[in-house]
Amino acid sequence: MIINKIHTLLRIHKALKGVSFDRKTLMDFQHLKLLDILQYANRHIPFYRDRFRENNIDIPDDMHADDVEQILRQIPVLQRDQLIGLPINDIISTECAFKGLLSEKTSGSSGKRLFVYTTKKDFLWKNTIRMRSLLLSGYKPYWKRLDCGTYYGRTNNPAGNFMMLRKRVIHATQDICDAVSTIEDFKPHCLTGFPRYLQQVGRQLRKKNRKIKLLITLGEMLDAASREDLEQMFNCPVRNHYGAVELGRLAFEDYTTSEMYLNEDNYYFELNESNELLVTAFNLHGMPLIRYNLRDVVELEEPDDKYPFRRIRSILGRSDDFIVSRSGLMISPYSLGAIISTCSGVKQYQVIQMMRGKIVINIVRNGELDTNSLTESLNNQKLNIDYSVNITDRIKRDPSGKYKAIINKIA
Repeated sequence: MIINKIHTLLRIHKALKGVSFDRKTLMDFQHLKLLDILQYANRHIPFYRDRFRENNIDIPDDMHADDVEQILRQIPVLQRDQLIGLPINDIISTECAFKGLLSEKTSGSSGKRLFVYTTKKDFLWKNTIRMRSLLLSGYKPYWKRLDCGTYYGRTNNPAGNFMMLRKRVIHATQDICDAVSTIEDFKPHCLTGFPRYLQQVGRQLRKKNRKIKLLITLGEMLDAASREDLEQMFNCPVRNHYGAVELGRLAFEDYTTSEMYLNEDNYYFELNESNELLVTAFNLHGMPLIRYNLRDVVELEEPDDKYPFRRIRSILGRSDDFIVSRSGLMISPYSLGAIISTCSGVKQYQVIQMMRGKIVINIVRNGELDTNSLTESLNNQKLNIDYSVNITDRIKRDPSGKYKAIINKIA
């Protein structure tokens, strides 16, 4: 068991080398990794072999790495719905026995759950990148960590009490009182979880028992108001991560710069014409994902002097969560949420759109709600939408424990 944990630390040390690449070295490395995964998919994944043939895409064994980006752009974008319901043997590697694969399922916040299958090596790689991202966000190897439901279906590892494996896991569907009790008993240095779940925990956690030094948020949009709220509640820095169950940890906020960097030594990122992020994973061989559309609309920036990786300037939300105005204009859920969350008296909110140009804003109050201020702020933005405000006692979480801030039923 100790040997396995030492191997974990060695993998993390190796992964840290990727952050010291210069940009050209990184791009050359990406081309080689893209070449490897395309050739592997062509040889071992029936779904991709058929996909390449149907689109007259040739992936020869002697293809040069310099040509790989041009070939990649010819491959159709992969949507999640295209994978749901496919025969398992079409999408997993012919090198792998199904019973030897690990399975995970996405949260289902978009309405449908996708089962993804990984080899043990794939899983260890995803975990290594997650741990590297934690380190670069300020996490210390000897800290205790409580993961609040961010890894769906995962349970506690009773042997996980060695260096970076000193952690416990609770699911975000658990009662808040259970989470508070676990924190007071375990006394973690770091909490990871959905922002709104951590806000609820923070409201009930007794200050005298807090030893928390760092919050890592992920799985939901983190607006400026929620970040400030969490920092004040826990009196510690908040660093946001970005990822997906099917792919792993895609980006992290650096502890010193607070910039969010893409893990470009492990993934190849593209933006389509709608600014949706397309991802190709270099190290998923059990069930490769090539040009996979997360449907998250993002804005990217070039690298700075800290890492060779591009940065995420902003995550505007899922493309199917955008609000549609009367004129058909698409309104970012991030911009709408920023207006609502900064209004005095708003504890939680959820926006529901049933038809174009009309929304219902469900609000859980925290004290006296300043409806005049909310109305004025919404009107000043000239969003070209009609809205009504509904006061409610609670907002339901989805099966994964997430609070879905925007529900668009016409998207």
